Amino acid sequence: MIKVLFSTLVYFLLMSPILTQKTSKPFSGTYGDYSTRLTLKSDSTFELIETDPIFPYTFETFTSIGAWKLQGDTVVLNPHLEKRLPKVTVLEKSVKKNNDSISVKISYYLETYEKNKMVSITPFNFELLSIYINKRKDYQNIVHSPHNRNCMFSPRIKKQVVIDSTKIFSFPRQEVSKLGVYSYGFEKAIEIEVNNPQANHYEITVIQPLDKERMPRSKKVIIKRRQAYFYEWEGKISSGIFSLSPLVRLD
Repeated sequence: MIKVLFSTLVYFLLMSPILTQKTSKPFSGTYGDYSTRLTLKSDSTFELIETDPIFPYTFETFTSIGAWKLQGDTVVLNPHLEKRLPKVTVLEKSVKKNNDSISVKISYYLETYEKNKMVSITPFNFELLSIYINKRKDYQNIVHSPHNRNCMFSPRIKKQVVIDSTKIFSFPRQEVSKLGVYSYGFEKAIEIEVNNPQANHYEITVIQPLDKERMPRSKKVIIKRRQAYFYEWEGKISSGIFSLSPLVRLD
């Protein structure tokens, strides 16, 4: 009995890499579109070429390599690396001069990592920051200069508020239960509950972590029918009919 169990164990230990390779082999290949190219190699490594995933408006291209793992029909790029997510904090104040408005001050910092080590925290003049009070529909798009998009594929930016060097803007006076913040590099809006009902001035601090190499971290890619669903919406990847255009297998 022991010999049988031992022989069975040895068999599975020897066959495990082969079985894994056979399972992952159909997914190996190169997938791409006009801006992104993902190559999944049969040795469970990958190469990814993509437009800056944090600040796509720069159109800067980054190339990264790493390891991938198969989980059902989902490929995970660098599953050993935890995602870096933005952090938002809010300081609540009562200011006497604000009688008919609510003032908001923005501080935005980049927390930069290189080779998995934090190297700097620096102030950043964000391109666009959306902030709302209580409900998402009551938002304002905060910018440093007016945005006029003429591209037919890019929606017009509504409710723009141009701020100066003070980085302060205002909302009409109202009861505030929460503040929502959304910007480039966010998976979804971050909401902060407000504790002081008398507050009429809020200082919002945003810290955006950023890998200098832009390597993907626990990035999920759904593979179906020679297509790789790569792009996320509100932190999720969908492979249904209403999903964003997938990467198409090129080989």
